[in-house]
Amino acid sequence: MIGIAKTIGRLIAVLVNAGIIERASRVDFRAIKIQGRKREIKMTKYKPLTPSFRQEINIDFDKQIADLQTCKPNALVIAQIEALRTYKVLINGLPDGYPMPLAERK
Repeated sequence: MIGIAKTIGRLIAVLVNAGIIERASRVDFRAIKIQGRKREIKMTKYKPLTPSFRQEINIDFDKQIADLQTCKPNALVIAQIEALRTYKVLINGLPDGYPMPLAERK
């Protein structure tokens, strides 16, 4: 039992020093608080690429390109515009029914 207690104590010391956990002045496992982001399991949802969905995507790309064209042209803006045009060509080249992964927006 003493070996396990030492191992747990060392583990807690490493986690405290790394800033992953906080603990009270005395060792009380109820006082240890895990810090960081809440982990969530997200399922990827797929939607078939229909002509109307393709049109929605192209409209969104066109809006983003129009917004970027109002900016002063520099290397970053030009690269984003070209990337959006390339994505648009790629989306238009996909067959109908292609499963498109969707990300949740919050």
